[in-house]
Amino acid sequence: LVELGIESDDDYNYPAGLIDFTISGAEPGGSYDLVVPLGVSIPANSEYRKYFNENIGWQAFVEDANNAIASATGVGGACPGVDSDSYVSGVNAGDNCLRLTIKDGGPNDVDMSENGTVVDPSGIATFGDGTAPVITLLGDASVTIEVGNAYVDAGATAEDAVDGDISAAITTDSSVDVDTVGTYTVTYNVSDAAGNAAVEVTRTVSVVLGTPSASSTAVVSRSTLLPNGADSAIVTVTAVNDQGEILRQMIVSGSFGLGSVSAFTEQGDGVYTATVTSGTRIGSGPVTVTINNGQDSVTITSSPIQIRAADKPKTSSGGGCAVSTNGSSDASLVLVLMLLGMFMLRRRKRSS
Repeated sequence: LVELGIESDDDYNYPAGLIDFTISGAEPGGSYDLVVPLGVSIPANSEYRKYFNENIGWQAFVEDANNAIASATGVGGACPGVDSDSYVSGVNAGDNCLRLTIKDGGPNDVDMSENGTVVDPSGIATFGDGTAPVITLLGDASVTIEVGNAYVDAGATAEDAVDGDISAAITTDSSVDVDTVGTYTVTYNVSDAAGNAAVEVTRTVSVVLGTPSASSTAVVSRSTLLPNGADSAIVTVTAVNDQGEILRQMIVSGSFGLGSVSAFTEQGDGVYTATVTSGTRIGSGPVTVTINNGQDSVTITSSPIQIRAADKPKTSSGGGCAVSTNGSSDASLVLVLMLLGMFMLRRRKRSS
């Protein structure tokens, strides 16, 4: 204010600075409609004030049939057009765009002359504490997590020129759905005791599918199947990333050169299962599994499955004694030999 040769406005603060413009081109006595973008959001309990001269000093913007003020919120860094219905009459907290209607030579024209030119040193003023608090993000403004994993927000801090640390008053609104792939926003807002609202701060959270790694495993429930086209086993796949973290919502498929593999079913916690069915050929080979996230894939194999005929039970044919696994036939043979020996010994004694 001193540099501009303007007296200070006692008890008022100008958080967005001063607006100083001259506009001309209309017919003398006509009105101008113009849009003024602000550097900050309008604090609570604000008004639009103008400086005239050393005699008049500062005074509030006068609204009448030919002079008006309205505010709106800009979108994408741009204020609505001068004819937009987004503007609401008055100076409204949280908005960052002004629409002014000023009559040439009227009560808001500093030169006070109907000369086709409007001069306007002015600004958004607050009485007393008019400074909004500032929110600072903790952590990164953009975060990426894998689907199904927990999201823990890093939070934010808020500092106010009058109230000090008001971080505990921050309100957080999060739309993050960790079970659905997508991009989400977390917003942070706070106001100080005087009602001054901080500029909203946001964090972007991207939920993505994890990248499968060769550390994933495929385990079969049986190592041998019959070549009858119907014998089966279960193959269990555990999908993980390079850090060993489980992967959800993967696309898992498999093949078996000596039979077939059904579609995989996700069981949860990174586990996927399918049924392996034998064919009719004899041989040995693994189940080959592909894990895909839609962009990246990895192929792994299980231990081999043997396809072979069932073992036939062992039997003996012809004369002689049968061989038994429980040893009973061997015991009978020993007993017969002992009796035969005793019989031969008795015959010798008689003959002698």
